[in-house]
Amino acid sequence: MTTLGIDIGGTSTKVASVEHGICLATAESPRYERPDAVSLRAAVAVAIENLRTKTSNRLFTPAAIGLCLPGARDPDTGIITHAINVPGLIGQRPADLAAHAAEVLNLSPALPHTIVSDAHAAAYAHWSTAKNKGRLFALSLGTGVGACVLDDGLILKVSGESSGHFGQIDVSLEDIPTSIPVGPDGGRGSLEAYLGLPALRAHFGPRLRAWLDAPSLDSPPIRALVRALRIAHAIYRPHSIVLLGGVGMSLAPILTVVRARVNDHLTILARPDWKLEAGTHRHYAAVGAALLANAQ
Repeated sequence: MTTLGIDIGGTSTKVASVEHGICLATAESPRYERPDAVSLRAAVAVAIENLRTKTSNRLFTPAAIGLCLPGARDPDTGIITHAINVPGLIGQRPADLAAHAAEVLNLSPALPHTIVSDAHAAAYAHWSTAKNKGRLFALSLGTGVGACVLDDGLILKVSGESSGHFGQIDVSLEDIPTSIPVGPDGGRGSLEAYLGLPALRAHFGPRLRAWLDAPSLDSPPIRALVRALRIAHAIYRPHSIVLLGGVGMSLAPILTVVRARVNDHLTILARPDWKLEAGTHRHYAAVGAALLANAQ
């Protein structure tokens, strides 16, 4: 069965065509910043058109669509109530966006669809390839910061349909209290306030590219990450941790040292042989959304 995955992210919309668990092709829209509703729908259409040039006609008759996106939804209406980095999502129903994608494909807007969080989709895509045994803690570091916990591929639900709002956990570096940042949600000292892409741009300015190419281990973002991963061990006790998203992947060269710092006097509740790894491509969430659409 062929499925189409759509990832509405903070800087672009990515799409993936998956058949029998294998990704056929991926594409994305041009980059955007804090898009409105009209711009988002246009980005979905452009991303699908870009995919059209990369795959066969199987794309245009998917059996289902998987859509992942950030933000909080009203449990009764399904309407997105908060989407800090993608304001164009606020007030929309994800099901309507899936119907819009079907119409772009000249298919019925009633085409079956699955709605998941971007963190869940990205985690599932990684797990489907790596087949991590036991509990996986997947931390997505991009425009925003999100996390998902999978137990042998099944999501651990802590808050609604998510594993919790880990990007908003307080990891304040108290030794430099005058520079504790405030996240876009208003949370002082949150992980997203240190490691979300807007926060990194504000902190490093024109030096950001150089920092991403060679992250400083003693910089506040990495120190905040180490603190967050230590907290993750106390809460979730994962067998493995993976850093996903563009920022997460950039940290691959320093993971050995990061793991050593996390392990320094780490709680005895942590699993002693836990693994730390990084993702390998930017389209995990779109692929994962398509895979989850097939799994429903």
